[in-house]
Amino acid sequence: SSGSTGTPTITSVLNQNGGLVKASTVVFGSNGATLGTNSPTFASTYNLSSGTLAAAAIGVGTGTFNAASNRRIVWTGGVIQNYDSVTDLAITGTSGAGGSLTLALSGAGPRTFAPSVGRRITVGSSTVISGTGGFIVDGPGTVVLTGSTAYSGATAVNSGSLLVDTFLPSTSGVTVAAGATLGGSGTISSAVSMAGTLEPGAVGGFGTLTLGSLSLAGSASTLLAIGGTNRGASYDAIDVSQASALTYGGGLSLSFADVFADNTSFGLFGINGTPSGSYASVTASGSYGLLTFTNAGGVWSASASNGQTLTFAESTGMLSIVPEPTLVLSGVMTAGLAALVMARRRASH
Repeated sequence: SSGSTGTPTITSVLNQNGGLVKASTVVFGSNGATLGTNSPTFASTYNLSSGTLAAAAIGVGTGTFNAASNRRIVWTGGVIQNYDSVTDLAITGTSGAGGSLTLALSGAGPRTFAPSVGRRITVGSSTVISGTGGFIVDGPGTVVLTGSTAYSGATAVNSGSLLVDTFLPSTSGVTVAAGATLGGSGTISSAVSMAGTLEPGAVGGFGTLTLGSLSLAGSASTLLAIGGTNRGASYDAIDVSQASALTYGGGLSLSFADVFADNTSFGLFGINGTPSGSYASVTASGSYGLLTFTNAGGVWSASASNGQTLTFAESTGMLSIVPEPTLVLSGVMTAGLAALVMARRRASH
């Protein structure tokens, strides 16, 4: 099918095998569609095999539904995108009985989310992504995952951004191309291969992103924001859960929103075992000014204008802020001189 409509309500099966279907709202089941039934059972299915589905909202109808209701988008191929260039797309179910919405991934695909520039496609509450397939993010905007996931196929971010604020299963590997971005505060329990930008947390916020394994290519950029000392709440962090499954590469960029006291530490990476590889560069911006770190055996350091030294150890994933070594040495020498004077005074009495 192909065409444009306002708010279609699907109470049985709708097939799209090409063309463009453009709808401000797609509704799966509604009490208003059945007369004399207070708790209807819907087997509502949208089969998307090719073509483009453009919408502002995809969800379930109002009212009370039988728990046996089944609402599904069977996605074997084609594109899901925003209704227009100024409207976000929300794909949501409801929390009541029979109110969930399933996005079932199967077949050869490809299945592509194509978010518009500056816009979002959110697979949100009371939704389940299931099936043996995976999907592609290929558009200048952002795809946000907050609902349940149980799919086993691969996830590829070819362009734009993918924010994971849920749990992705261990069978769903994620590949991020150069120029694309991966972020969020959820868990990706599988392998992540990163050639693009890794930026934990939500846009404008902080977070901890947990990954099964992480391999950073030479083109990759790791961007971490630091605004406080509360891990995941006021500074970004990355946890790698599998043993010795972190490979450094590319560049690390730190953005500071404050200046911190001496001997403050930040657990930028949670590491299980021994990491491999090394960053090609480490830089900082923000409250400490523009800093370029130097590497000495996997320990990166830079001197700030306020006399502090910032060090990042690749082996532990820790960033530390310490007094300038000359100031520490001066303090030690002063203490030593004072002790010598006291000793001489005792000897003279």
